[in-house]
Amino acid sequence: MKITFKADSVKRLGEQYAKVRVGGLVNRTLRQLYRLLEPILKEETPVRTGRLRASTRGQILYDGVNQVLSVRQGAQTKGGAFYGRFVREGTELHIIRPRREGGVLAFEIGGELIFARKVKHPGTRANPYHMRTLERARPQIEILATRMMGDIVAVVHKRQV
Repeated sequence: MKITFKADSVKRLGEQYAKVRVGGLVNRTLRQLYRLLEPILKEETPVRTGRLRASTRGQILYDGVNQVLSVRQGAQTKGGAFYGRFVREGTELHIIRPRREGGVLAFEIGGELIFARKVKHPGTRANPYHMRTLERARPQIEILATRMMGDIVAVVHKRQV
């Protein structure tokens, strides 16, 4: 999930003070936005082991012009695959094989330990919990964005914020 503030209009102001001040306002707003989104995202994240929910992190990235709030969930399978995307987007039918040649898979079904050389996984249905998070937070996001834009206008017109 990424939320980007493009600062092209700030560049056109041509005033260093306004650029720095506006950058600070945007950064503050993105931090507030993460504090708003994090608990909702964690609530919406499906829980099987709890690793996906616990791996939620937010970071503000800056490329010299734009600031981006990047919210990630970095939970990995034992094999090292980041699986949040598979939960959000679902998967097709696929074959699961052991990592090592000649190895076997071991898993539990109904309390019984099962061994197999390969498994035909039926796939999983998509669970777009990240979209539900944004939908639930939409009114507050709009309030934060409106407040930020008002503060930017005040800076551009050289009023104190």
